[in-house]
Formats: sequence, C-alpha cells, structure tokens
Amino acid sequence: MTPLAPAPARIVLAEDDPDVSATTIDLLTLGGHTVAAFASGQEALEHLAGHGADLLLTDMIMPSGDGPWLLHRVRAEARLDHLPVIVISARADEGHVADGLRHGADAYLTKPFDPERLLETVAYWVEQGRARRSARPA
Repeated sequence: MTPLAPAPARIVLAEDDPDVSATTIDLLTLGGHTVAAFASGQEALEHLAGHGADLLLTDMIMPSGDGPWLLHRVRAEARLDHLPVIVISARADEGHVADGLRHGADAYLTKPFDPERLLETVAYWVEQGRARRSARPA
C-alpha cells in the first residue's frame, strides 16, 4: 500500500453516509492520520474554524451544508483558503466533476473509490497543502 503522506495529517471528513465514512476513516487511520468526521458541512466547518486541518474530504450532497456550500465557505475564509479539498461523490459524470472543481475542490474522486487512488490523492494534496501553508506570508 502507498504511504499516505510524509508525516501524519489532520483530516476532516464531511460525509453523511455512515458506511462510506467508516471505510474512509479506517483507510486513513491505518496511515497514522487523525480523522475528524462529520455528517454535515456545517459541522465540518465549525470544526475547521476551531481546529484547522491539513486536508478536507467532502461529499457533495449532505444535509445542513452541502459540498458546494462548504467549499464556498472554506475558500472565502482567509485562515482556510489554502486548505486542500478533495470531493468524494457518487456523481461521476463530467458535469458534476466540473461543478465540484468550479466550486473550489482541488481533486474529485467518485464513489465507490479505489482505496489506493484515495491514499495517493490524499498524500499528494496533504503535501501540496503544507507547501501552500509554508509559502504564505506570516
């Protein structure tokens, strides 16, 4: 299995499907990462505001703050605008992928996702987020 990232990351997961959430958490924690999971975008945003993270994984369709809502709020917040965001969604057509990227996602994976692909994508974007953060003016 591909290593997730050079150092453990703090990952926020916004996913309302308990099975997808549990599977994703299991995969990420195997690599030593800390995962805070929430069933709505609103809960995930509240956590990010108080705790930050190295990466956000979000579904597009959720109650109380869907993916586009959450992406808009994250990109509008100066403390979070550097945060890498990966969308994980069952909607796989080109229009939905383009919509997720247009709303500010850095990557888009479709469910059911390939575990290796998820781990590789997470590793890449955790590194990119750390580079973004270190390049920001103090």
